[in-house]
Amino acid sequence: MPILQSSRNAAQPGALFAFTNGIAQDSLLAAQEIAVQKAWLRGLAALPGMFSKRDVTRIEAALDEARRAIEAGSFAWDIRDEDIHMHLERYVTERCGDLGKKMHAGRSRNDLVATTLRLYTRDLMQKVRGGIRAVIAALADQAEQQIDCIIPGATHLQHGQPVRLGHVLLGHAEAFRRDDARADAAMRQAMAVMPLGSAALAGTPLPVDLGTMAAALGFRNAPRNSYDSVGDRDFMLEALSALALLGVHLGRLAEDCIYWAATPVGLLKLPKAWSTGSSIMPNKRNPDVPELTRGRSAHLLGAMTDGVALMRTVPTSYGSDLHELKKVLIGAGLEALACLDIWPHFIGAMQFDGARAAALCRQGHILATEIADALVADGVSFRDAYKAVAGLVEQASLTGKQVHELALAEVNAALKKHKIPPRRNFMFDAAAAVERRNLPGGTAKKRLRAAIAALRREMQG
Repeated sequence: MPILQSSRNAAQPGALFAFTNGIAQDSLLAAQEIAVQKAWLRGLAALPGMFSKRDVTRIEAALDEARRAIEAGSFAWDIRDEDIHMHLERYVTERCGDLGKKMHAGRSRNDLVATTLRLYTRDLMQKVRGGIRAVIAALADQAEQQIDCIIPGATHLQHGQPVRLGHVLLGHAEAFRRDDARADAAMRQAMAVMPLGSAALAGTPLPVDLGTMAAALGFRNAPRNSYDSVGDRDFMLEALSALALLGVHLGRLAEDCIYWAATPVGLLKLPKAWSTGSSIMPNKRNPDVPELTRGRSAHLLGAMTDGVALMRTVPTSYGSDLHELKKVLIGAGLEALACLDIWPHFIGAMQFDGARAAALCRQGHILATEIADALVADGVSFRDAYKAVAGLVEQASLTGKQVHELALAEVNAALKKHKIPPRRNFMFDAAAAVERRNLPGGTAKKRLRAAIAALRREMQG
């Protein structure tokens, strides 16, 4: 019997090119790709009989012209050229004749794209670091403004102990500080080894000076292993990992802001310039920036998973699958930069309700631990103090009071049942509680000011 064939089996004009080309992503790599092309050109020009100084000047001028056209959106892309490498070769050949045809000597699109992607990853993570540092600066400024605002610190969303609001904001800044360090590490890893000179997989036969070329492009080393160099994308996965953790921290900041702005909490007043109203309810505003960030940060986590899944089945050396990783990193980078761009504005415009903060501090018996600590200072074991104060909390709750509001006589009667000596006074307040935490990392004003100053110094370095 004849084998049944699909009516679509015949080649469709341009169908393969449409499926395999990476123009949408490659157009964003133009600056880095042209830098790599120039570095290779200069390496070739140092070899006898390859390119004269005049040739180099003409080709570099054509490459610069192409870059400007790409940036202006006037460059003529053609899917038949598949990628930016072939586009630039065609562009130079059209303007410089046979010189353009000689550019590809001793190299491959494999080592070209691997080198270009390392430069792109470095530049992307540099932009991400700038965005992270702007967020940190905004958090430090807001923390300083809210240094005297005391709120209930919470675990499990249950009131625990009093803290300065600025201390909480600096907690978010600390997470972003780690993100900055990870982005820096991803940048350094991207520039650890230059793939250029690895050619398709076996290395170039031309005696070009790869060490000089690597230094000119900012790499610390020439290729270490050509077979690995063309297919190594660990640096991109490390960048995606850094972005994923950044997404976690953006999401957690967003979640805190949504919680603080929720009607039952009412601590944060949503800035009108960075929130919207309801289309039908004139009484409410929506936390758009935090909510959209909470959603968009999920894409950063998904990109990390996507990237690892793409790489795990690519055989050693090069495979076309690697083109897909470009889409993942570029997309994640754009999402991260969009979020980082708006948050400094939102943070700077946030307003907190001091009266509401004080009211919240009168919920949840947040001075219970302070009372237990006072009993320990009197010589009571912590477990006995904990049990006694737990009883006081229950007693206060039955009468609609906070535990620190109990009368001294009530307290001493309860302590007597636990064989704890009576107290001469029972006076506790949140301000004194936060000031007692005066060790590094604590909530005392002195410590908070020192932490803000240290963070600013570090971010300026």
